[in-house]
Amino acid sequence: MPRRMRGISPVIATVIILAVTIAIAIAVVGWVMGLFRSSSKGSVQLIVMPDSYIDANSGNVSIHLKNKGSVTAEVVKITIGGANCTWTGDVKIPPGQETTISTTCSSVTPGVTYDVYVYTADGSVFPGQVVAQ
Repeated sequence: MPRRMRGISPVIATVIILAVTIAIAIAVVGWVMGLFRSSSKGSVQLIVMPDSYIDANSGNVSIHLKNKGSVTAEVVKITIGGANCTWTGDVKIPPGQETTISTTCSSVTPGVTYDVYVYTADGSVFPGQVVAQ
């Protein structure tokens, strides 16, 4: 007589399904709570203002920044692509406030628009542009 194959009992199958469902529910709740926590902290929204400029003769740079976000922005680095220029420091800009950061660059061509990238302590990067005058 052939041997009969037996599966797991319905009770064990029900317990396994419940355990998997509970684990998935816990993971989803953790993910959703993480989303709400990060969005409730507020945000940084830096804008490179249009009056920012590079003086092509002297290489002096003036980057005018405005924080339109709801938390203080901590600017730690600014790079200007193509102008061999990087500023590093630590400037805090409260919500709704503005500041101007100055530095110097080399290899600047008058009339050229350069890409500006502003890096904050929270890891955000805000792009902008500045024209060499």
